[in-house]
Amino acid sequence: MHSKLSDKIYVILTGTDPSSKKGGIGFALPGYLAALDTAQISYKSIPTYHPTAVGGKWWWWLRALPKIGGHILTNRFSGRSVILYSHPGAGISLAREGILLALSRLLGAKAVMQLHTLTIDRYLRHPWQRFFFQLAIAPASALGVLTLWWQKRLLGAGIQKKMFVIPNPLPPDWEQRAFSKKVLVRPKDFPLTVLTLARIVPGKGVDLVVEAFAFLPKSVRLIVAGDGDQLNAIKHRASELGIFSRIAFAGWVVDEEKQRLFDQADLFCLPSDYDSFGMIYLEAMANGLPVIALDGGPISDVVPHGRCGLLIKQKDPKQLAEAIRSLMAPDLRQRMGKSGQRWVIDQFSARKVGQSIRSMLEEITNP
Repeated sequence: MHSKLSDKIYVILTGTDPSSKKGGIGFALPGYLAALDTAQISYKSIPTYHPTAVGGKWWWWLRALPKIGGHILTNRFSGRSVILYSHPGAGISLAREGILLALSRLLGAKAVMQLHTLTIDRYLRHPWQRFFFQLAIAPASALGVLTLWWQKRLLGAGIQKKMFVIPNPLPPDWEQRAFSKKVLVRPKDFPLTVLTLARIVPGKGVDLVVEAFAFLPKSVRLIVAGDGDQLNAIKHRASELGIFSRIAFAGWVVDEEKQRLFDQADLFCLPSDYDSFGMIYLEAMANGLPVIALDGGPISDVVPHGRCGLLIKQKDPKQLAEAIRSLMAPDLRQRMGKSGQRWVIDQFSARKVGQSIRSMLEEITNP
C-alpha cells in the first residue's frame, strides 16, 4: 500500500546502472533505491549509463529518453507530480544528465540533480568551467549535495539553486554489516593489519600509506587492495624502503574477497584528497574498522575525528605513521570501530536518507 506521498509523487531515478556496482556512484545508487523504498516513495530506476556494457555511454542514454518521457506523461496523466532524480558524474555525464533534466521540465516534471563528483570543485574555480556547470544545472528545480561542506562550497561560489543535503546512503548489505559485531578472522597474536583499498592513482593517497610504513614497527603489516597507474611505482618504492615483505598486494577485489580483507584488518587507512564523499569510508566503518583519512574537503563530514577514526592535517608520512601508532591499542580501536558502526547507521542508513529525500520532495512539490 502506498503512503499518501507515494500516491502524489513519482520519482524517476537516472544515472549509472545500480547493478554495475562500478565507481562511487554505482556503489551508492543501490542505497538510494533502498532509501526510496523505506520512505515509501514510488519510483522507477532508468539507467542512463553503464561503465562496462557495449554502448554504455551513449546508447543507454538514448534508449532511456523514450522510457523517461513515457513515465513522465503516464504519471502526470494519473495526477502525480513527477520528479526526475538525476545522479551524474563529471564532464559528458553532467552534460547528458543536464539535457535529461531540460527535457523532463519541458514535459512538465520537476528535476533534482544529485551532485557526486569532486570535479565540480574544479569547475567552480575556473570561469568557463563554472559557466558549463551552471548551464548543466540550470534546468534543475533543486540540487542534492552530499555534505554540508559541499553546500557551503557551492553557496560560496555563487550558486543560488535551492540545495538539500542528501548523503550517499549505505547499500543494504553494508547496512547489515553495520549491525554485526566486528570479529577478526585470524589469531590474536597476528601482527596489526592496516587495510587500504582504492584505485591506485595520484590523489588517492596509497603511495603515502606505503611511505608511512617506513616509520612503523615491523610487527605492523599492510594490505593494499586495488589496481591503477601507480601500482608498479608503489611496489618499486616499497622495495627501496625495505618494507615490501610487510605488504600484501591483493589486486582488484570485489564481493566475498573484499569482505575477507575487511574481516582480516584492524583499521582502514586512505589519506585521499580525491573524494567528493568517500563511500569506502562508510564501508570500512560499517565493518567496524576505525578510519584514518586526510582532513580536507567533505571528509570531516563523513569521518568524525576522534570518534570514528583520526584525520591528519597534512599529507605527511610521519604524521600518518603517528596516527597509525596511536591506534595500536586494541581497546581504542574497538571503541572507535563500534562508534563508527553506530555513526553510519545514525547518519547514512537507508531509513535516515529516505527521510531526507522525502522532506526534499515534499518541499519541491509544495513550495
